[in-house]
This record gives sequence, C-alpha cells and structure tokens, in this order.
Amino acid sequence: MKTYPSRTADQYVVRFPDGMRDAIKRRAAENGRSMNAEIVFHLRQIFAAERDAHACQS
Repeated sequence: MKTYPSRTADQYVVRFPDGMRDAIKRRAAENGRSMNAEIVFHLRQIFAAERDAHACQS
C-alpha cells in the first residue's frame, strides 16, 4: 500500500459550532478545494497576516 504525505501529516480533531461545517463545505466547493484544504488555506492566511503585522511593528 502506497503511503501519501497526508497520511503522515500531523492531525488534530476540531469540534465546529453548529452550522460551521456546512459553511466550510460550501466555501470549499466554491473554491474547488477539499474541506481540509479550505481550512488550511485560511489558517495560513491568518498566520501570514499576523507575521506581516509583527514585521511592520519591528
């Protein structure tokens, strides 16, 4: 059986508030991404924005 990188990636279980899973599913479909890819995309945007804001303060 071939092992894919996603199978060895770090994992974390998240509990979404009511309705959030459906909202993520819709947004992911609109953007042509999986739900996981949609969540990771937005987390990366948040961390990049925080990093940039911190860099501007230095």
